[in-house]
Amino acid sequence: GLGGECASLQEAKHCLSLGMPSRKIIFDSPVKTQLELKEAIDLDFHMNLDNEREIGQVKEYLAIKNFDTPPSIGLRINPVVGGGQISAMSTATKLSKFGIPLMEESRERLLEIYVNNPWLNGIHIHVGSQGVPIDKFVSGTKVLLDFIKDIEARCPGQIKVVDIGGGLSTSYT
Repeated sequence: GLGGECASLQEAKHCLSLGMPSRKIIFDSPVKTQLELKEAIDLDFHMNLDNEREIGQVKEYLAIKNFDTPPSIGLRINPVVGGGQISAMSTATKLSKFGIPLMEESRERLLEIYVNNPWLNGIHIHVGSQGVPIDKFVSGTKVLLDFIKDIEARCPGQIKVVDIGGGLSTSYT
């Protein structure tokens, strides 16, 4: 019953080789090639897209494919709740390089992404790993849930997967 969260397509394929079901494998590399996007869809992995370039490439590919069951695809949202003690491991600041920032000025654009891409049926946040206090995870989740309410108001039932990522801090000593 285990699944895998994978930052590379090779890791995701390794999970398959270990017997994990494809729908329990999450492929969420922040830098995916067009070939990786297509292969992840064809292998039926859950995939989190990171930016509008990836959305456009997936949209083009899905337009030529005919799926009995739509793929499970989410969008990585940056909840912009601030960083932790280790800036290199914090991914929820205004300047973080992963995901699309969710701020008042970008909220409508993000909603339009969901309206214009009904195949986009998931949402993902990742506030960081190591040095990020638990209150940042809680704040990020609140931002995410409020945004899901907005999506649901415009696209009822579209969101099927909610993925809350990040690594809780641990002591290595």
